[in-house]
Amino acid sequence: LDDQRMVANLAFQASLLAERTGQTLMAAGLAEQAREIYEKVGDRRSLARILNNLGGLNWLLGRQDMAFELLRDSFAIATEIESTTDAAQAMASLGQVLLGDGQPDQAEAAARHALELLGDREDYHEEIGNTTLVLARALFEQERHAEAETAVLDAEARFAHASATSAVAATLLVRGDIRRGLGQIDEAADLYRRAADLLHDYRF
Repeated sequence: LDDQRMVANLAFQASLLAERTGQTLMAAGLAEQAREIYEKVGDRRSLARILNNLGGLNWLLGRQDMAFELLRDSFAIATEIESTTDAAQAMASLGQVLLGDGQPDQAEAAARHALELLGDREDYHEEIGNTTLVLARALFEQERHAEAETAVLDAEARFAHASATSAVAATLLVRGDIRRGLGQIDEAADLYRRAADLLHDYRF
């Protein structure tokens, strides 16, 4: 049918599937294919979204500089077209990459900016939870334990509202790290156990 936009959308979806099955390099290749078409047809919103995904994929592939560049481009395009939610998602991704790069203060700033852009939208509970978890981890890395715990409890409540079990488990791990950082080993062990129990798929 020579429908280039549809080809790009299908490549985008195939990239997501490849990522979720652990085929990161294939996911990046499919995302690049989608990116080229979105640029050609002038679909700026989809371009911002695929650049966000490409940033994360390049980070996973160890291409740090490229990841930062792609995420900043995603944010710039989303801001240019006044797509607040896409700008927030790009900024949240940037915060996660900054955290992984050992820059918790910059990660905190990016996460706070993303949360400011998202506000308290009911349709973005899980995204707000993910960003709040990045904030909590960034605060923990700066040894601001009380602030980190407040943030992680907020993230946990949002994930519970969205019935995101694995994400709730992730918050329990961060809470365990906070307790461990405070020298409360028994409390940390209990939180880690609760996280493991949530991820078990067996039934007694």
